[in-house]
Amino acid sequence: MDVSLKSKHTGGTKVFWKNVDVQPYLTDKGYQGWYTVTVDGRKIKAFESKSVLSFPSESYAVAVAKEWSEQTNVLNKLNMPLTDLASGAQHVAPQAIGSRIDYLMAFFNNDNCYFRSEAIQESQDKNLAPVFDWFQRSFDVELPRIVGIGHPNIPTPMTNKIRDALYAMEMNPYQIVALCVVAQFTSSLILPLAMFNRIIDVETALKINRAEENHNISTQGEIKGYHDIREADLVVKICASAVAWRSFHDVPLAKCCEIPREVEE
Repeated sequence: MDVSLKSKHTGGTKVFWKNVDVQPYLTDKGYQGWYTVTVDGRKIKAFESKSVLSFPSESYAVAVAKEWSEQTNVLNKLNMPLTDLASGAQHVAPQAIGSRIDYLMAFFNNDNCYFRSEAIQESQDKNLAPVFDWFQRSFDVELPRIVGIGHPNIPTPMTNKIRDALYAMEMNPYQIVALCVVAQFTSSLILPLAMFNRIIDVETALKINRAEENHNISTQGEIKGYHDIREADLVVKICASAVAWRSFHDVPLAKCCEIPREVEE
């Protein structure tokens, strides 16, 4: 995946900087509409890279700068989801988006939104109704509904239709990474697409995703240090992905082809 799930704070960078700023990205090639974040005048790097981290969105750069300004003692990348996501996007060349679409289709063929738990199926149907209505109308497909254990058996023509629709969206690397992150954490392609298209808000998306587990917690109890931590991580990743999608929604794929590749020593 483009965004790491492993712990990143052990042996991290010492926080030495006092000033964090956002600057237009200026090189001898003269990139227009790109921004970078600086710490004490030095441009930050993308995570796991020597390349300068740059953004085709000033507002997103400001949000990343906020993450860097709030670091203390040792850089904790777990608390920097916007930086992490943009770093992942910077590693994705436009010609590699196709492989991410194939990755997303694996979620669609066994999407978590198809399944209902018998005990709460009515509430699940109610919450998923606007999602199903929008998706079926927008993509001209009929989605399966499965109570309990079963296989969706998505026909190949439907799979091909959705794959073609994803290609037609001409997503830029920031969008494709955001979509992959939420799909990974929710085991769904349908849910993040509905959320990013404002059919449901983030809170509702989280409610839908957690319906069965919340029911199990209410009847069997919560495991402290597991359910609560996992939920917090889920909220952070999904919210960061929603911010990225909306920040870069109007950035054409062609602009991302000119992404600066300057190396900061």
